[in-house]
Amino acid sequence: MARTRGAKKDILAAADPSLPPSRVIPRPAGEGETVDWASWFDPARPVEADIGCGMGRFLLARAAANPDVQYLGLELENA
Repeated sequence: MARTRGAKKDILAAADPSLPPSRVIPRPAGEGETVDWASWFDPARPVEADIGCGMGRFLLARAAANPDVQYLGLELENA
């Protein structure tokens, strides 16, 4: 899967009313713990990941066009 990204990134996704709310998968609490992916995704359906998804507009468009696929967007959060 290939995509391009616009240069304007000064609007945070959380503040953009045109985007649905994000679901944040919490980090595992301790060393050796893992994320229970089956509780977040249906194991019977494929999952596509977009690393560096920005505000997620690409994923929203792709998800609308492919409702049988689950999507995971990963973006570095500077806190």
